[in-house]
Amino acid sequence: MATQGPTVSLTECPACGKPLSSEAVTCPNCGHPTPKPKPQRKKGGCGSVVVLCIVIIIVVGIIYGSSHDAGRPKYDPANPLTITAIIGSSDAGATASLANGVLTLTYSIDPWLLTVSTAKSTMLSFARTFFEQAFLPEQVRYACIVATGTFKDVRGNTSQGRVGNLCMNRANALLTNWSNVASSDIPKFADRAYMHPSFDTP
Repeated sequence: MATQGPTVSLTECPACGKPLSSEAVTCPNCGHPTPKPKPQRKKGGCGSVVVLCIVIIIVVGIIYGSSHDAGRPKYDPANPLTITAIIGSSDAGATASLANGVLTLTYSIDPWLLTVSTAKSTMLSFARTFFEQAFLPEQVRYACIVATGTFKDVRGNTSQGRVGNLCMNRANALLTNWSNVASSDIPKFADRAYMHPSFDTP
């Protein structure tokens, strides 16, 4: 039984119009070269487009995340620059010290000494942000926030003194839901709370 060979299709020569085999290099009648068929591109499915989009999203996310983290200060409890970033004020002259597990933040409340109410609310707002992050390092066991200010006596003399302070130990801070606590309630559960008599008003 004879086997059939591959089928050869016939086309017309573009020059003379005679029948021409699709496999011929030139036309046997006039010698005109046959046009080479253009290779067909494989059509990519939707899957390749989805994969490409995912790759782009991942790359953009990595680049954005790296740049975002680069601008975010690493938490160093003894670094005044970090403390300044935490309390959100650059004009408070914040200083910080960490010794024997005790972290102390000291800052000036002078920029907010317009009223007693403003001074107190600012201190409590700073305390809330400070205590929420102060115990991130394991070496911090006790933390204090100390507010200082300029006092003026009846003779017009001024002096720098302590306006107030709040202190808290690690266990106490970790029991607190900082995202839900009211700043005005912090002195009620702090381990130590002090407000200068001239500021200790409702």
